[in-house]
Amino acid sequence: MSAFVVSDNHIDALVTVAIFGVSGRTATSGMWCGPYVFNNRASVYSADRLGAMLLNENVLSVQARYPNDSVQVTKYTYPLGNTTPYMSAVAALKLVKCYEYQACEHDGWDTSDAKKFCAALTGALIDALPGYDAAPWALD
Repeated sequence: MSAFVVSDNHIDALVTVAIFGVSGRTATSGMWCGPYVFNNRASVYSADRLGAMLLNENVLSVQARYPNDSVQVTKYTYPLGNTTPYMSAVAALKLVKCYEYQACEHDGWDTSDAKKFCAALTGALIDALPGYDAAPWALD
């Protein structure tokens, strides 16, 4: 398995989806994000802390995977007036899966806030998939 540190644009997109939702839906808007955000909800006021947490978890993973390599650590700052376009729920789900793949290489991943964030975002994005609301809840 290989790992790399995702771009700031990738982190920006994950944070933006948590704050504002996806194209055509706001199912993820202001979603639960744990202790890194104000009142446990994603907002522009907590975007720097949320993004930094995601980036730091990713860096820990790459450092664990490649202990002999140096990993450039940068300070994360969410771009105010973010121009990341709203994306589809499917595109956002794929970004989450990519991030999880890059961030899961260290021993602390399974109990990390980043993993909890990804699980919460994935659940919200599944609810935002086209046709989800019309699908049956249970079958007889």
